[in-house]
Amino acid sequence: MKYFILTITFFIIIAILVSGSIFYSNYTSWKIKRESVFERLYVLKSIIERDEKEALLTPELKKTDKTLIFDRNLEVICEIFPGSRKILNLAEIPPHLIDALLIIEDPGFYTRKGPSGGGIGMLRVIARNTFSSARRGRTVAGQLSGILLPKREKIFKGTASRLSGTASRLSGYLTWLFCTFELEKRFSRDDILSFYINAVYFGYNLYGIEIAARFYFSKKVDDLDLFEAALLFSLINSPERLSPQLYPEKSMKRHKVVLNRLTHAGIMDAGVATDGFEDFWEQFLSVKLQYDIAGVHVENNLAPYFTEYVRQVLNEKTGEEQFNIGDLRIYTTLDIKKQIIAREVLVSGLTRQGIRTSDITGSRDKNVEGAILVMDPINGQIHTMVGGSGFTSDNQFNRATSAKRQIGSAFKPFVYAAAFETLGLTKDTIFLDEPLEIETNEGIWSPDNYNDDYYGEVSLAFAMKKSLNSVAVQLGQKTGIVKIINLIGSALDLGPEEVRRRFKPFPSAALGVYSFSPLEIATAYSIFPNGGKRVIPVSVLKVEDSNGNVIISKNSLIDSINKSGKVKPVITKSTSDMINEILEGVLQEGGTAYGAVLSTASGSNGLSGSIPKWRGKTGTTNEFADAWFIGYDDAVITAVWLGFDDPSNTLGEGQSGGVAAAPIWVEFMYKIMGLDR
Repeated sequence: MKYFILTITFFIIIAILVSGSIFYSNYTSWKIKRESVFERLYVLKSIIERDEKEALLTPELKKTDKTLIFDRNLEVICEIFPGSRKILNLAEIPPHLIDALLIIEDPGFYTRKGPSGGGIGMLRVIARNTFSSARRGRTVAGQLSGILLPKREKIFKGTASRLSGTASRLSGYLTWLFCTFELEKRFSRDDILSFYINAVYFGYNLYGIEIAARFYFSKKVDDLDLFEAALLFSLINSPERLSPQLYPEKSMKRHKVVLNRLTHAGIMDAGVATDGFEDFWEQFLSVKLQYDIAGVHVENNLAPYFTEYVRQVLNEKTGEEQFNIGDLRIYTTLDIKKQIIAREVLVSGLTRQGIRTSDITGSRDKNVEGAILVMDPINGQIHTMVGGSGFTSDNQFNRATSAKRQIGSAFKPFVYAAAFETLGLTKDTIFLDEPLEIETNEGIWSPDNYNDDYYGEVSLAFAMKKSLNSVAVQLGQKTGIVKIINLIGSALDLGPEEVRRRFKPFPSAALGVYSFSPLEIATAYSIFPNGGKRVIPVSVLKVEDSNGNVIISKNSLIDSINKSGKVKPVITKSTSDMINEILEGVLQEGGTAYGAVLSTASGSNGLSGSIPKWRGKTGTTNEFADAWFIGYDDAVITAVWLGFDDPSNTLGEGQSGGVAAAPIWVEFMYKIMGLDR
């Protein structure tokens, strides 16, 4: 027994010594960095006292500046203000709303004793933030410390077993404890509450109660009623998990709990809370939120589809936190002059197509949409990205990158390329263009040519020029669908599993039954002007911080295969040369896009001039649901798509790729001819 007691005593002493060492080490570390932490609060206090109404602050309240996005010629195309907050003085919030907030978050905020210094004060902070409450760690001061120290391990569970994890977790807890203790020593309760109302998070990158009120209710804080205030306060505990848009049932449940607390505290009448609950939610869910003020604040955005794409690329590579710190300089591949031309040409083309479609179908309640994607076929740099008819709160879907649609006959160059590679054919090889009957597992399949026109013996160059389906299907049968699929997969740098998932070996594969986004198909087409080698799309050249330090470079954003310069060709250069030659015919007399070239060159769109040396291919899907044109010269490759967001809708009989999409492509190409490309 004696030895047992001595052993236990020994381990207790060791535990005390280790704990004391950790405590002392962390307190020493905290003393070193605490001034830089509290400096943020002094800055915020100064902003509040000067009655400044807006400020740029990171989530942890560090002052920041706007981020600038540049095009390839160093023109500013967007200004981003991360952490844009509407600053409030405590006196601007109605007293009953303050009372309601504190009832939910910290009932004893103004009545309990503050830390008196030394061990007693520290014990009080520990007691009220860790052990004493059902909502551990939820005092206003404790939450504010969590905001100032966002990367700490948040351990608010209150049991010894949960504090006995790794030393790093304990270290995070102690740092938070020291911060909370000193926060209550340095600042008055009013100051702490002022900081809190301007710092607390409400989801959707909304920091501070004022901007949250405007987002959720289109009101200023002093105009909120108690139902609205209670919903805002209910989100503080877990904004994402309790989002009223994503999880309305969970949000309603939490909202009801908060309303009950307000009625028990005498702030709200119980009958009013009960009777008005369902009416409040019915009204709230029927109103569109103010998404244009959510997240980061953006101004002078000249290419919104592109800049949003850039944000997604950087977030995927570095995480959203890096982008949200602000004060960055982002240098991109965009050419704003081409971008403006592309937007104008697309909108004009969509207007014309909308009129034609309405005249043909008689339907006027749907809007034709479209996209243009322009990139350099040699290095993959994106010059232009227009993802729709107009970037608004109702139309932010980027069809240039995210809408995958069947491409119809625009797939045929890959069928021909696979045939040239596999069978040793040339553009002059003769095929018999005639009606076909092909036996499949589902019966006899008879693919038709457009308008049922057949030409007998034709060369492959002629078959491409006229986009003859019967010849493409014969090529697919002779070459093997799997070989064609593998070629397109290699052109897009897809893995075997992704290729098998996306591209099933259908007999109709040669007619373009697979779906691609404009960005994808432009990338795949790049193998033709690039001597058979694939490229990887690039949108960002580099990112610098405010001191000019490069924190992200182009090479860190693209695959290492491009960095080395040793790219294995997808097809041989001789094959790509043959594809280039036969695709010229598509835009020449008799080709499926010749009408678009002729009408534009003759001045029907206010243009004039001879027909340049262009290459491209039209694409049309069943029932004229999609119209494509993908074309290129030596400098740029451009993909144009038109259709409806709902693919069951039609552009109208006869509205093929050559009629609907090619004129937009041709007009764009003519208008950029005078630019430095």
